[in-house]
Order: sequence, then structure tokens, then C-alpha cells
Amino acid sequence: MVGPTLYQYFIHGYTKKQWGTDPKNLPASIIKRLPIRYNFKDRWFHDHDIYEGIPVNGYTPIFHKLLEGIETFTNIDYFADRSYWDSKAHKVVFSGQIQQYFEYMFGDLEYRTLEFNNYKIPNSDFQGCSIVNYPDPETRWTRITQHRHFVNSKSSNDYVTYEYSKDYDKNNPDHIPYYPVNTDKNNEIYRKYKEYLENNHSNIIVGGRLANYRYYDMDMTIGNALATVKKEFAGMY
Repeated sequence: MVGPTLYQYFIHGYTKKQWGTDPKNLPASIIKRLPIRYNFKDRWFHDHDIYEGIPVNGYTPIFHKLLEGIETFTNIDYFADRSYWDSKAHKVVFSGQIQQYFEYMFGDLEYRTLEFNNYKIPNSDFQGCSIVNYPDPETRWTRITQHRHFVNSKSSNDYVTYEYSKDYDKNNPDHIPYYPVNTDKNNEIYRKYKEYLENNHSNIIVGGRLANYRYYDMDMTIGNALATVKKEFAGMY
């Protein structure tokens, strides 16, 4: 895609930091997500993508509207009394780790987690744009985010976030599984879970990065959800 020189500068070191393994152990699809262009357009998406950005007021109001009039509980440990929660509906939509749902019967799946260090800074243009990636292997962090550039903030103060990629430990309560590690070994384990699900649990719908064990961007996550709804309600309306 880019040749050995650019690969070493931009991809090799960053990939090792992000995934904690040599790039040769990872599927090429991870790198193919990166847009390669031969012009000076700095957009992430391609020209045929009409919209790019985040909702004006963030994602929270979207979910408030989606859940309006629906009984909702938060901070509930589903696995502490799953039989009770399963009895509340004809079907369960599960977006957690699929191996946890099936009590690790085919083995565990690997993920990467992230550590965020936030710093308050005086009103200044710290880096000139919202995100700067650091692909060199010597720098510990993978990227720095300056949040004011997302919303053109005029606040007197700003925050920057240093982001670090780390191994995920399911026994560490501070760790959140952000990225599935789609090696051949992990994909084979996931295939067993998905096959078992399809053959034995027609009342379970899985979705999202964790349950589908896929490296989804936000637009892909929403697309997956809409496609699932269309499939579930096919012929009903």
C-alpha cells in the first residue's frame, strides 16, 4: 500500500504499541482501515461519505430519545441474576463479551484496553488540531487529543488527553475492553462461540465490538445495529 519506508515510519511502531504484538501476527484488515490518498484532503472518510463528525450535542441525547418511555435500569450486574433479567423479555440483546456470556466454555478472547491521562492547560493552541498520532516506538503514548478543536471552543481553559494502549486484564476493575485482537487463534475461538449461539440460542441477539468481536468504528456500529433491527423485524411491518 505505501512501501517499506512509509510503513516503518507510520505503521510498524504504532501497530506494536497499539496492539502489543508484531504486526505480522495481526490481520491486514486492521491496516486497510487507514485511508490512503494522493491529495491534500485531511478528512478521515472518503469523498462518497456525505457526513463526518460527531452529534452537535454528543451521543447522550440520542439515547435519551431512543429510550424515552422505556423502563430502563443502569448499574445492574446482569450476570448476578441473569435468569431473572432473561425472563423479562422474549429476546435479549447482548453487547458484552461473548465469551463471558457463555462462561468461557471455548476459552477466553484477547482485548486491548486504554489508559487516558488528562491535563488542564491554559487557553492555547496546544497542537493545532484535534488529534495527533505518535507512530514512533520510542514515545509511550499513541496519540494526544485536544478537545477544543472538536467543537471550536472559546473557553479560557482546555484539556488535552494522552492515550496509552495496554494489555486488557479482565480481573482489573479499571480495565475496559476496547479493541478485539483479531489474530487467527482468537478468531477461531470466536467462531466457536458464534456457531454455538446460532445453533442453540435463538432468543439472544449479539452486537457491537465485544459481542461480534469486530473492530468497529462508530459508523459501522450503528450500521450493524440498524441491519440487525431490519433482520429481526423483517415481515412484521
